[in-house]
Amino acid sequence: SPAASPPPAPPLLAAKSAAAPPSADAAVTMSSATFHFPADAMRALLSSLEPETTPFAALAALFWLRVAGAEEERELTLALDFRKKMHAPLPTGYYGSAVHFTRARADLASGLAAVAAARDRRVASVPEEELWAAVEWLHARQAEGGEPFQMYGPEFTCMGLDHVPMYGAEFVAGVPPARVACRVGGA
Repeated sequence: SPAASPPPAPPLLAAKSAAAPPSADAAVTMSSATFHFPADAMRALLSSLEPETTPFAALAALFWLRVAGAEEERELTLALDFRKKMHAPLPTGYYGSAVHFTRARADLASGLAAVAAARDRRVASVPEEELWAAVEWLHARQAEGGEPFQMYGPEFTCMGLDHVPMYGAEFVAGVPPARVACRVGGA
């Protein structure tokens, strides 16, 4: 029987995989910044938003508004863990990449609460079919020997890591770490 044609690439993955890889001579040094949000500042921020707004949504919206500047509408690339978005959720300990990249749009002139709500609506509305389409396309590409491609680029990307059990770690019995540092390599 003839080989089945590969599934079509989801739009964001199609764009990423078609982009020219950065040249070896164009090694760009990435900067790093550490932000500390005291509990009272987070409580004040969250009290100004809808009760169901998560701290991640509030901070993502805050950064989105500040990074985007005066643009009225802008896209935000979201990197979401999709383990719990599946009909049969994958266990938290599932080994492997369970990150799905998608885009959210918001009217930045509408203010922090509306931008946070737009981010939450997009996360909640990602259908399981979109997740499976990306997984199947990536699997077919890998089976065909497709070249790796860079997912992180110059666009503003927020990655929610609230599913990662890093604050469950204990280096001193009964005391979780006060700070966790994460590094995304190869960007």
